Amino acid sequence: MTNVARVRGVGVTVSSVIRKIVVTLLTGGIAYLLATPLKPAEAIILSAFIGGVVLVVQFLIEFDDRMQVVEDEQTTRLAALERQQAAHTGEVRNLVQQSFLKISQATELFGLVEASALRTDAVIQLVQHSTALTQELPPLVARVAQAEIVRTSRFLKELGDGTASYEGEDRDWLLALAHNAKISIDATSLNTVDARGRGLDSTFWLSDLGQRYLEVQRGVARNGIKIRRIFIVDRPGIAHGPEFYEMCRLQARMNIEVRILTAADLEAPLKTKLLDFILFDNAVSYETTPAYRIDESSPPEIVQTRMQLQPDVVEERIDRFRDLWERAKPFVMAD
Repeated sequence: MTNVARVRGVGVTVSSVIRKIVVTLLTGGIAYLLATPLKPAEAIILSAFIGGVVLVVQFLIEFDDRMQVVEDEQTTRLAALERQQAAHTGEVRNLVQQSFLKISQATELFGLVEASALRTDAVIQLVQHSTALTQELPPLVARVAQAEIVRTSRFLKELGDGTASYEGEDRDWLLALAHNAKISIDATSLNTVDARGRGLDSTFWLSDLGQRYLEVQRGVARNGIKIRRIFIVDRPGIAHGPEFYEMCRLQARMNIEVRILTAADLEAPLKTKLLDFILFDNAVSYETTPAYRIDESSPPEIVQTRMQLQPDVVEERIDRFRDLWERAKPFVMAD
């Protein structure tokens, strides 16, 4: 309270007291005049009594007014406090609801991960490693990491839909499928796809990917995985070349059952359905689509790679491989 307010408060109090005294004296004087017929002593007592009653009534009225003002102020303060408390309670409720919603979503997602075919620890590691990328990471690296996460997410969605595709020649899918096969690997190999030139001295099998793919097959074959491969050639002369023979002999020595099929020996329906595909555990069909070659001197390019999981598509590939396998001739190593 400022000094001016204090002075005003004192002035109001003094003025109120003087007013009460004046009213009391006037009331007592009037009462005395009205009581003149009585004895002087009785008139004084009566005027003093009436004046005292008037004074007390004035104090009671002022006290009641002050109490009403105090009650109004308290009511206003309580109302403000209630509004603040209600707002605070609403904020706390929203925070709690959001926290429970996040916990519920995290619990639901974790439950879905546990119910899926993926290993829970691998998914948790992915999330943990993602959170380890801080704001201090260079923007370029952060964008690359984001792109890889988006690519992985899209790949998982495509697997769930039944078909995953990759523009160009794949590397990781092929090696991962071969490494994780547990039952069998049945493959068709078209020389128009595998050959990276006119001869077989620069084929897919002599490339880095081809060598790694063969090494993985060597390992799974030792573990009892059955591997069958049909080499489909478009010209009979290719099957009699020394490079082709060495390639077949190498794979046969790796416990890969090799057969050779000349496309010219096939009837029209099968000839038009020739496709370079690999069946892994009779559950996944890995397929490549070559680009059109202007002439035989240009190496074939893979324009698209697909991973087919639909049961009807896989079953059709199994039937097609069975037909081709029955028509192909077993590779025989020379003594």
